[in-house]
Amino acid sequence: PGRDAREAAGRADGTYGDLGAWRVRLQARADIQEQLQRQREESVAADAARLESESRAREEEREARLQAAVARMSEELEAKQQAMEAAWAKKYEELRAHYEEREAERQKALAERRMIEVGATMAAAREAMANGNLSEVVQDLMFEVQHLKTQLALEREAKQELEAQLQLGASEQPSAGVQHQQQPTPVAPSIRSAKEAPPSAPPGTSSPAPMFSLSAPEAPVAAAPPISAAPTLMVPVAVEGPSSPVLAPPLDSEPDPGTLVQVILLHRHGARGPSPGALRPFFDFLSDDRRKDLSYDTPATQWLHDEVDSLSPLGLQQMRTLGSWFAKEYFGEMHPSFALDTARLRWRSSRIQRVVRSGTAFWEGFGIESAPSMNADHERESPDRIFRTYAVDKEYLEGVRELMSGLSFSLQAVSEAVHLNTIFAAAGLDPEKAEPTEKLCAMTHFKEMLDAELFWDGHDALSSALSVQQKAKVDDLALWVWGKRFFEPAFSESLGRPLLTELWSELDKAVQSAPDRTDFAVYSVHDYTILSLLAILGFRHYPKPTFGYGCFLAIELYRTDAGASHVRLRLNARPFEHPETSQPTADVQFRPHDLVLPCVRTRLCPLDALRATVIRA
Repeated sequence: PGRDAREAAGRADGTYGDLGAWRVRLQARADIQEQLQRQREESVAADAARLESESRAREEEREARLQAAVARMSEELEAKQQAMEAAWAKKYEELRAHYEEREAERQKALAERRMIEVGATMAAAREAMANGNLSEVVQDLMFEVQHLKTQLALEREAKQELEAQLQLGASEQPSAGVQHQQQPTPVAPSIRSAKEAPPSAPPGTSSPAPMFSLSAPEAPVAAAPPISAAPTLMVPVAVEGPSSPVLAPPLDSEPDPGTLVQVILLHRHGARGPSPGALRPFFDFLSDDRRKDLSYDTPATQWLHDEVDSLSPLGLQQMRTLGSWFAKEYFGEMHPSFALDTARLRWRSSRIQRVVRSGTAFWEGFGIESAPSMNADHERESPDRIFRTYAVDKEYLEGVRELMSGLSFSLQAVSEAVHLNTIFAAAGLDPEKAEPTEKLCAMTHFKEMLDAELFWDGHDALSSALSVQQKAKVDDLALWVWGKRFFEPAFSESLGRPLLTELWSELDKAVQSAPDRTDFAVYSVHDYTILSLLAILGFRHYPKPTFGYGCFLAIELYRTDAGASHVRLRLNARPFEHPETSQPTADVQFRPHDLVLPCVRTRLCPLDALRATVIRA
């Protein structure tokens, strides 16, 4: 009723009519808004369709450009690959021509040298015949013939190996094709393949010597004959075998060599920082990105100035531990019958400070009141002539430079190009900044850096950057380089001669002394010094593993009741590393291997056989 009354009142005063007009206007506005909304939606849909069409067109255009770029890059890479193959073929021909020229010169020089040696031998023979010493004449001639046979066999083996490498490089050129990678690298096939290796002569045989008509009975490969009044001269020959050719693990039981009367110990210094030479590749070949980024250390910048080439506190402790071990274990447990005479101790050392400090620490650990005087009776002699011949001999240094620029290093660098590039890149170095042979030779510096980081806490820039496989490859390549530098026949004849002469003098004095006299001589040296000695003794391979800090070579002289003398060489390459984990240890890990001298191929070498090696040297 109230509503009806209001409506009636509204009709009376006209309000109801205004309300109807308002409703009409409101409806018209709603229609306009709906129309605008439809127009807006249609516009948005049209814009979306237009944008989708434009995006599709741009995507098709981008894909077309990408395909064109890929095709163009493929053509460029194929052209570069062909250019590289042509450059490799040209380089191969140049290396072959260079090798043939050098080989002709070498053969001529060897022929002249042989004629001089033969003339000298014949002159000595005539003199001995004039004096009536016919047995000495025959013995000298037999020694000379056997020596020349050995040299000819070694030269023939080296020539066959180089010829096999050349034939392999000529028959298998780098394959053509496009490789989608940062930098295409031509990789020659491995020149170390077993199927391409020249066949080795069976043990116990020797190669003929065509330039002489004299013949000698074949020397047996078993144990050398005992010492007699007329010593039999023997010369080193190459030892073949599937593993390391110079090492033989100790036997559980072996014949009694006699009484130990002398020990000559050659030991390397303790752990140290890398040398300036080892740091140089990490500065010279550092990539531009690493050079700009100073947020972390590189393998070179992680070392402080006073750490470079300096003996570490751990290195000093290692040498004290080694000295204590020799006093308590070596002489106390292993050789209790050796009557150590402190008055007959001798010490020779390199002049390099880290070696002198290592020797001093050795005697501190040895436990005697006063260490023997260093280099006594040798004050006027330069220690470098004995212990660092590899650093001062101009002929050797020139020969090494010539070897590193020669055919064998070039072929090895090309065959290992992929591994060398990946190792350089992992270490933050730019492979393009170094020549192939520079990268190959740098592996010895990589190995030195890895060894330094292993025994110095807080330094792991290189060891953390390389994988286990890359570290193993660094070991292999470093061994190859060191083997070429120290065990090439042309080099081994001169490097260790002064040291071998001095050591033989020590042994000879001990043999001539009273039976109850004992001697202990310590030589504080470098790892290169030990390698030089092994080379002059006739070894032709680097004994694995690589020499670590504190490695030592013990030369033991034994004397039997019958008066015969024998020598045994015992090598401990890495005394401060666990044999299974290769992690640093605080105690000496005694894992010696008896070195089998090539001249006799037995662990116990008769002194006369060693005398023949000294005469040959």
